[in-house]
Amino acid sequence: MIPNDPRQPVSLDAFEVLAERYATMADMEIENAFLDRPATISLLPEVAGKRVLDAGCGAGAYSARLLERGADVIAFDVSPKMVELAKERLGARAEVRVANLEDPLDFLKNESIDIVLCA
Repeated sequence: MIPNDPRQPVSLDAFEVLAERYATMADMEIENAFLDRPATISLLPEVAGKRVLDAGCGAGAYSARLLERGADVIAFDVSPKMVELAKERLGARAEVRVANLEDPLDFLKNESIDIVLCA
């Protein structure tokens, strides 16, 4: 993070402060755990054997579900703290990095992603 960077998302400071609490609550909260996440996952095609990009992965809840279903996951978030939590959750099972959706995703090769999830 660059202090006073005008390109920095307005919410980034809040994500950095609230990341751990969010990660804990999102797994238990009714709206996230039992409504939004299952509904979103149900809209995806078969992911087994597919390379799935989790854009804005937060603490990695969706990435974990995608991995359980056999996807090869690459994930990113603008928040370094969220990425740290996602890496703790996912370990070496997924590639997780800090990136901003407003910037070119130069770490991806053309046509290397089968499905994009941006919850």
